[in-house]
Amino acid sequence: MTLEESVERLQWRFSTNKSFKPNQNDANALNFIFDWITRQKDINALNSDLFAKLYILQLNKTIRDFDSTVFDEIMQKEVSRVLSIPLDRFYESFHNDLHHNQIKKVSLQKDFTLEDVKERFTIEVVKDKLQNMITEAINRFS
Repeated sequence: MTLEESVERLQWRFSTNKSFKPNQNDANALNFIFDWITRQKDINALNSDLFAKLYILQLNKTIRDFDSTVFDEIMQKEVSRVLSIPLDRFYESFHNDLHHNQIKKVSLQKDFTLEDVKERFTIEVVKDKLQNMITEAINRFS
């Protein structure tokens, strides 16, 4: 049973405006919804932990970059500014960094030229690879 099927089952049961005696299918649907809610809470807690780790990492970097302390209010504002940047901008930034800064390391390891990197590692390829890496990390820590 899926979440949608469970909800549809209970909607159907309650939409008849007649009293009814719940049966096993109704109980299964309700239990599925309860289990789904519990799983979502667990996922949210995990995501909160992962987010907290990355937030602290970014905060430390920002404090170092600004040669400041955590007590400086600008640090919170700067981290909030970074978090408000659309995700696509991060993909683009990584892609640009690959083409301009990482190229020396990539060409040494793989014997690529700058043109090879530009042809092989388009924004679509880089974005797809990063999304796969992120998904693998989420799955590993779930």
